[in-house]
Amino acid sequence: MDALRATASAASSTIDLDRVVNWDVGDDIAVSATAYFTSTGEDAMAEDATEVHGIASITTITDGAEQYSRITTESALDYTHFCETAHGENFCGAVGRLSSNVRFVSTDQDDPSDTSFGYGANIHVFDIPDNSRYGFVNFANVEFKGFGKINSDHYAVAIKYRDQNHPASFIVNCSFNQGYNMAVRAAGSVNLTFANNVATGNYGGGVFIERDNALFTIAGNLIVGSYMLPSNLLSSFPYTNPIASFVIYSGDGEVYDNVAAGSQDNGFAVSASLLKVSSALAASACSVTLASAYSYTLADLQAENKFRSNEAVGCRSGLMVLNLGPSESVASDCAVVTDFMAWRSGHIGIVALDAEAGILLANVLLAENHIGVSLDFFKDDVNVFTGIVASTIIGSLGTDLFSSCADLSDSLYTRGGQCQAFTESDPFGTSSSCKSTVSAVYRRVGVLLPQWTNRARTCAVEGRFECQTSPAYPD
Repeated sequence: MDALRATASAASSTIDLDRVVNWDVGDDIAVSATAYFTSTGEDAMAEDATEVHGIASITTITDGAEQYSRITTESALDYTHFCETAHGENFCGAVGRLSSNVRFVSTDQDDPSDTSFGYGANIHVFDIPDNSRYGFVNFANVEFKGFGKINSDHYAVAIKYRDQNHPASFIVNCSFNQGYNMAVRAAGSVNLTFANNVATGNYGGGVFIERDNALFTIAGNLIVGSYMLPSNLLSSFPYTNPIASFVIYSGDGEVYDNVAAGSQDNGFAVSASLLKVSSALAASACSVTLASAYSYTLADLQAENKFRSNEAVGCRSGLMVLNLGPSESVASDCAVVTDFMAWRSGHIGIVALDAEAGILLANVLLAENHIGVSLDFFKDDVNVFTGIVASTIIGSLGTDLFSSCADLSDSLYTRGGQCQAFTESDPFGTSSSCKSTVSAVYRRVGVLLPQWTNRARTCAVEGRFECQTSPAYPD
């Protein structure tokens, strides 16, 4: 995964990267969307603003002491892909290489008129029951094209083990190109590494780590253009079954240096268990100080955090913090998000549902989201801690670049217009008028003050009935 060096404009065929890469003419690359709305105010996902292009030429450019790669694409870009410095912060789209010398291509699945449309190949990794034979995979530098079966549990790679005695699995430097289900969904694994991969155009999300995985590493991946499942969109209330580019239900692993771009729903959906720090640090980090001064050491918070340095751009929401059940967290727990970046979200940058732990945001960067932060707590008393420290929240990127309150020309959003908020009257979040609680007054809000109730809103916490899909399903 690499970043743009400069904005790549619509109708141009030139893409400058931030470093020198060893890619080849003829390779396919994915260029991420850098806004949820296009220059005409349309949903970027509906317009396929994440683009895939072939490389016509690639050269190394020397600029003083710096060198970088300049790519000429085989066809012109349809959309602008943003890379600028605003308010002293860098906001740049990502580029990932899809081509590889080792390719698995599923054929006859990409023609909508064919009965096999969306019915791609899939790989199942499993243990043989009543046998000592354990499954594992070791994929490196492999391209999987057209994998996964739509509206099913047949993912491109499905890992499901009966116990944790199997060898480690590695999926590294691979690409999942225009798939029809998640790239990887894992259950019961130990020491799974999913690193430096690129996935584009997947339905139902990108990576899904179930609660019973342990010692996993999800690092350096680019997941672009994650679509909601068609079966979900045909339901009356699709927002009750959220998806994400990265879904992490287990707290026993690490997630860092990943980018989610152009997701039709969430960039990251993460269990609070992954964010919790030690009880010793929690006592100070999530301490309700009342009239006393609050103090913290950023390095201490960063040292313990297993979810760090991740980025979401152009998603409906950047990060959703989930409570997977009443036993997952207690009031004395402290969930810390550090070094997270969410920009140009259609709805919310960071959102929490039925949180029981205190939540501290440290060194986060939020920009041009309809709502920057909105946290919802489930508490039986008023002992609620919410903190935002050492962070930057920006309303519009255009205010710094052009000294104007108007947004930049590559992404159009107007107050009271489309904001991608799910409501009962607009279950798809596609109304031409924004149904957000703040839209009548504000175009954007940095922090929506936390809410807490003594009754849970989600099925996982309230527990009146079994969650059929997501733990965030309304109770």
